[in-house]
Amino acid sequence: MYRLKISYLIMILILWLWFVFAHNPRVVWDIDNSIENPFLVDNPENSQAFYDQLKWKPSFYKIFSDTDFLLYLSLTVPAISWSDQDYWIIIKDDLWNLVDNIESNNFKWTKFYEKFAWDLYYQWPWFERFVGSWTYYIQIYSLDNMWKYALAIWKLEIRPINEIRNTFKVLPALKTYFFEKSFIVIFFNYIWISLFVIIILILLIILIINKFIKKFKL
Repeated sequence: MYRLKISYLIMILILWLWFVFAHNPRVVWDIDNSIENPFLVDNPENSQAFYDQLKWKPSFYKIFSDTDFLLYLSLTVPAISWSDQDYWIIIKDDLWNLVDNIESNNFKWTKFYEKFAWDLYYQWPWFERFVGSWTYYIQIYSLDNMWKYALAIWKLEIRPINEIRNTFKVLPALKTYFFEKSFIVIFFNYIWISLFVIIILILLIILIINKFIKKFKL
């Protein structure tokens, strides 16, 4: 009976960890990702979101893959009062040939609520195309090159366990800097609530195991 309860709790714990983390956040607004030094995107087949801010010049990302893959890009901006919705994404290959030029003014921005961190974004249609094994450069810019954005890469959500610690590490910066929220609200979201639930489940597992051990000894 006790073994069955422990198994149920462990299954709940694993499922909770699996569903809580929607994507793997990357804070890059303090990194120089210029045309001379583009930010190298590792594992483009994994779901990642790069949180950045244009600093009076375009941002550049470099994606390399030795196999054919689905190049998926989605741009969102924080739904704060002074967010800009005037962006361009230019995609070029290693020979600097144009793959696509996407102007956000051609699309209708829609609100998107992130159900795990409880944050509100503005989102516009995405780029999605199967491309060959090659090196690709992503350029993001706006008219004034000074606004915040989040660039999501890859549409399938993959949540490796080693990304969990990173999520909790960058979440305070995302809340306070990117979304300009009070430090107090950092803990009022599904991610932190799930952590508290996990801690409680672990404590319950320990108590059940101890109770089982004591009963077995008797």
